Amino acid sequence: MSDTGWPTLGYETHDWFIEPSLPMSNTARRRHDQPYEAAITPDIADINPTIGSEVLAAAEEASIAIVRFDAEHGNRIVPFSSTVALGIRRFRSYRTAHRDRAGDRARRAW
Repeated sequence: MSDTGWPTLGYETHDWFIEPSLPMSNTARRRHDQPYEAAITPDIADINPTIGSEVLAAAEEASIAIVRFDAEHGNRIVPFSSTVALGIRRFRSYRTAHRDRAGDRARRAW
């Protein structure tokens, strides 16, 4: 256990196994031809962490601020999917316009 009461992360050493038939440079093989440390995660399923009153108060304050922000500004914010769709449409329009201009220049050069 750490000083916070949360279980610490453990480690164990393993050797890399590189399949001999794998196409790979000698430099890459040497770079990976050494042991590595793999994390061993602690069992936390049965742990019931306690949350301090300061953290609970901060979370409550943040929740209230989010609700207030949504109430005041929610109608002015565009959903993310709409913003992405608009960006894609603008990019396609830009790409098409520039491709057409490039094609016109190429045809005039002949």
